[in-house]
Amino acid sequence: MKNKTSILIAVLILSALLFVGCMKTTPSDKTDASLAPSNAPAESEPSTEPDPIGPMWLVWNGMSVRPYTDLLYGQSFVVNDDGTSGFLHADGAAFFEGILGKVDEMPEVSKDFELYYDRDCSFKYANVYSLETNDRLYENVDLKKLDKLLGVLQEDLIVEIAVYEQGRYIESKDEYEYNVYSCSFILRLGGNEGGSLNKTPSGK
Repeated sequence: MKNKTSILIAVLILSALLFVGCMKTTPSDKTDASLAPSNAPAESEPSTEPDPIGPMWLVWNGMSVRPYTDLLYGQSFVVNDDGTSGFLHADGAAFFEGILGKVDEMPEVSKDFELYYDRDCSFKYANVYSLETNDRLYENVDLKKLDKLLGVLQEDLIVEIAVYEQGRYIESKDEYEYNVYSCSFILRLGGNEGGSLNKTPSGK
């Protein structure tokens, strides 16, 4: 009888221990903030600049606008299988004829837009064409002159901006890899009082 009683007591004690163990391991419906990972990223202020969408883009009426973009020329450093190395030169569309055949693919904006450039990219020069006649009105103008022109011209234009993108520095050649892009858009100024560049940030 004593043996049966001892066995019964042992079973009851084991059951109680198992029940307590289950209570401790049952997950809670609520998450304790103190148990959150310590390396969780902190919330940051939203960026006021648009995300890059190419070597150059415009902001107009609060929207990011991507110009028609094509490679003009550039150079990249390559190492061949036989150990020889050198710069590989790329030549894109013809500067004048290339963009005039792509007018239908260009976005349209009106006056008061902003220019942004991606990292390692910068303004090189600009060409201005008449949208109606396709005549090149101004060639190789800098930003200051471009801004002045947009303030006095009152016809619809094609604006082509050459953007320089600097690549790796090749120490053995003492030269950089680079690309030059043609970034083009239609600027509607007909009937308006001219336009302007609000600012030209350097981008991210």
